[in-house]
Amino acid sequence: MLFDESSILAAVGDETALSVVETVVMCVVFGFYVAVATIALYFLGQKGSQKLPVLVLFIIQTILILVSGWQFVLWNGSFLDLFFCVFMDSKLDFDQDLAKRIAVCDIHVKGWISMQGWPAYLNLLVGDVVVVWRAWALWESHSGVQWMLVILGICNGVANIVDNLYSSDLKFLDTAGPTMQLFLTNFYLILSLGLNILATMLIAYKTWIHSNTIRLLYAEGHSKRSPSFNVLVFLVESGATFCIIQAGYCTLSILASPSLLDAVPSVFATSTIISNAAAILLAFYPASVTIMSHLMLYRTVYLG
Repeated sequence: MLFDESSILAAVGDETALSVVETVVMCVVFGFYVAVATIALYFLGQKGSQKLPVLVLFIIQTILILVSGWQFVLWNGSFLDLFFCVFMDSKLDFDQDLAKRIAVCDIHVKGWISMQGWPAYLNLLVGDVVVVWRAWALWESHSGVQWMLVILGICNGVANIVDNLYSSDLKFLDTAGPTMQLFLTNFYLILSLGLNILATMLIAYKTWIHSNTIRLLYAEGHSKRSPSFNVLVFLVESGATFCIIQAGYCTLSILASPSLLDAVPSVFATSTIISNAAAILLAFYPASVTIMSHLMLYRTVYLG
């Protein structure tokens, strides 16, 4: 065996080990998400589809399950397809140089790779819709704020789609420099994070106003929080949690940039595993909102 080929095999072994760990993590996260999403759908199914908010949440949750399943298949399917292509495909000449076989198989799996970004984009976009929708509903008496949220939400969605169209174009990425690649693969995350921070701040401001109003209405010794205030606090806390997850996902996505592979391989490997799992974690937010809607929001707002 040539020295170069043994080096290639060592690199393939490292990549395979990384992919196996990634697959295990993805299986655990995806399995947990399916369980949470199933509970959310069960709660929504109990309420029926007569009320529009319940119907919207049911549709959103169904879409997220399908998208997360798509992402799970893409990430694991690309690894398995590449592995079987390199080592077990009878159509390839096994006397051929290993590097050439890998090059042929890389072209073979480009279809998988070009689609891998879409599920994460869609999960994030749906999460953005939920956050903006909640802020929009709380500011129903302020049309200016509502229109601002709608316009920013549309701009965020358009930028999300356009950014993914460019970043999923492998030929375009090959011609772009490392800085442009880093910008294209992370711009939508920064834009989405900014929108969610704004929406969460608007909800927090409403919560602060409500708290001051309640404090003035009740006696000075009254310390029990009202159900509506508990709902507002939940909206702020869940929105802040989603922003933290987004910020972490953005950081890990940057650290998982191919430009860092040679510079800091251990950081790249860890960030790749966590960022791929975090892409599914983004779908947990709407599911948690759905469950809490059953436990808190529905009882407080709809049942009075």
